[in-house]
Amino acid sequence: MASSATGPRRIGRLQAILATTGFLLAFCAYSWLFVSAEVLPAGEEAAGSLTRFDLQLLLLTNPIETIAGWCAGDLDHFGMRYRLGVLLVASLVVGSACCLGQWLLSLARDHGGFSSLEQVVFATALGLGSFSLFTFAVGVAGGLQQRWLFWLAVLAPLAWGTLSAVRSWQQGSPREEREWRFRPRFSMGWLATPLVVFILLGATLPPWEFDVSEYHLQVPKEWFLQGRIDFVRHNVYGNMPMGAELHAVMGMALVPGSLSWWWGALVGKVILAVYALLTVLALIAAGRRFACAEAGVLAALAFITTPWVAYVSMAGLVEIVWGCYLTLAVYATLLWSGVQGLLGNGSTGPPGGTSVLRREGRAADVLLAGAMAGMASACKYPALLLVIVPLATWVLCSQRRVAWKPCGLFLAAACVFAGPWLVKNWLLAENPVYPLMGTVWAGRERDPQSDLRWRRAHSTGPISMVELQRAASGLVWKSRWQGPILMPFAFLAVWAAYRHRGIFPLLAFVAIYLTCWWLFSHRIERFWVPLLPLLAWLAGLGASFLQRATGRWLVRGVMLGAALWTLPWITSGLIGDTRILVSLEKLRQGAVLPLAGRTPRWSAFRYLQQNVKASQRVLLVGEARVFQARFPVLYSTCFDSCRLEELLADKSRAGRLAALRAAGVAYVLVHWGELERYRTPGNYGYSEFVTRPLIHDELVRQQALLRPVPIGMPARIIELFQVRVAD
Repeated sequence: MASSATGPRRIGRLQAILATTGFLLAFCAYSWLFVSAEVLPAGEEAAGSLTRFDLQLLLLTNPIETIAGWCAGDLDHFGMRYRLGVLLVASLVVGSACCLGQWLLSLARDHGGFSSLEQVVFATALGLGSFSLFTFAVGVAGGLQQRWLFWLAVLAPLAWGTLSAVRSWQQGSPREEREWRFRPRFSMGWLATPLVVFILLGATLPPWEFDVSEYHLQVPKEWFLQGRIDFVRHNVYGNMPMGAELHAVMGMALVPGSLSWWWGALVGKVILAVYALLTVLALIAAGRRFACAEAGVLAALAFITTPWVAYVSMAGLVEIVWGCYLTLAVYATLLWSGVQGLLGNGSTGPPGGTSVLRREGRAADVLLAGAMAGMASACKYPALLLVIVPLATWVLCSQRRVAWKPCGLFLAAACVFAGPWLVKNWLLAENPVYPLMGTVWAGRERDPQSDLRWRRAHSTGPISMVELQRAASGLVWKSRWQGPILMPFAFLAVWAAYRHRGIFPLLAFVAIYLTCWWLFSHRIERFWVPLLPLLAWLAGLGASFLQRATGRWLVRGVMLGAALWTLPWITSGLIGDTRILVSLEKLRQGAVLPLAGRTPRWSAFRYLQQNVKASQRVLLVGEARVFQARFPVLYSTCFDSCRLEELLADKSRAGRLAALRAAGVAYVLVHWGELERYRTPGNYGYSEFVTRPLIHDELVRQQALLRPVPIGMPARIIELFQVRVAD
């Protein structure tokens, strides 16, 4: 009997040894590829190409420099008062959104069976999406300067939530609800805390990323200052869905003062960064719901240790917002489909298994899935193809019969949040997906050259094995902001899927997303960043599967190593601006120069802020990063008609001077460096009207229309001209 009992035990030990050895060999091979990848091209922040290993050594050997960078190298710059104010207003909005979402969820009386953690996650996401929709409605009606509307929208849900909490406390919670409450059982989850805290503090900084200064915050600034959401003829990006950016508009309305647009934009950035925390909680909840509690914690760690999350969240980009709603849409669709255990051990209730069972095919679940998908599409056009279409197909075909009614409910809920943006563009831009599909709908004020530049820049790249290999290697290990454990553990989920078929829906969705990204987009890396939460979900399942064979200490050791690897990347200047302890008031006043403070653009802006009068405007040519400008500007992106060309083309000197005066232009700033970059082969292109002979020979020497203004910067890069007053 003893020998027969030890037989299976020996086989189990052999399997564990083989699994451990195989994983370690594969992980070491991947780690070698990962650390040896060159992530800094020559000329970018370094004299030559550097590998991840080189950078990690530099970061680890200079921790004092990293910490000093938080205060910009001087403790006299320290200041937290204004930063705490920004965090307070953002917390007020997020707390109110949670209360609003709880109220909306309570309207679905058959929507039982949510744990406390699931309620918080779905309610907050639903509430923030509703606030965005509210801001859109107020903006279209021209009421963005009616601050009382936004304060009422924020305070009313808080009052309802407070009264509900008091009533629940007085009545006491049912036993089932008490068992549903989230209890953090695994200390590993706390490894995410310093990363999340640093991300939230980094989000309070003024914008430094190109796209954020060009349109993610610039367009909300313009809408708020003019008091309404309208067509933006000089910034093509401002006519695309901007549901995530409207959180900044709400922040601007809640903050008093003449500079509320600046402080409110920081509030909006923090709210966007909150979606990273919301995604972490969603992954923990997904693990508890569909596998086990530790699978959720492992997924959350795989997600937060991916530097893409910190980069996008701290910069003020919206891909994590889109990814959060995508994850929650898939989550709710799985609930509607009746999926119980992705690893074969899930339950239809909480981990304790004592709560009310969920029924398959609840209408509230499919409505919630549609709402989340619609909110993703309100952030970016691609979500129409990458989120709504595949999930609607899933709902339609996942049952044994064609589910027309659930699919209709899904699409109806999605239209509530995504539809208003399409209707707005149909009415204002004469193209529901402006500026896309320009060959189908001409759209408003799209000249052929601008549209050609847009279509050329956003066209799908060549389809070849070389391009496929390049894209795959970028996704798996070469991407600059890829994490050290996300892809290895996600591949383990593919292996686990052969034994646990419940993983196949997630794998199928990831495959569909990546296929669409490859075939129908222009393949920039940020477009697969929204997929990171689902990849992390798979990574958590793969790590949990491995843990059963090898024991938890191997997996925990790898997770700890990943957190320690990622922390220097996120907290150093490598990720972007990390002056998290510098006074925001000093940053606003320019007392402590931003990362770009030594560039010609910032030098010109400082001069203009001191010399431009309130009644004057500055015409910027080639430069569209204008959010920080505290003076009136005229500008255009490279995909719009050049404002200088519109004012001066085919006119005499008198006509040109009259046009400049009518537009209120007192200065003209020409950024030759940006024009040269746009015009390099393979780049976006720019209007050929603007040339050095036009500016120097014709406008300065022959017509004496412009007068050069010395700003101490190289004329080959940037030049400032003043419009002559006398004829």
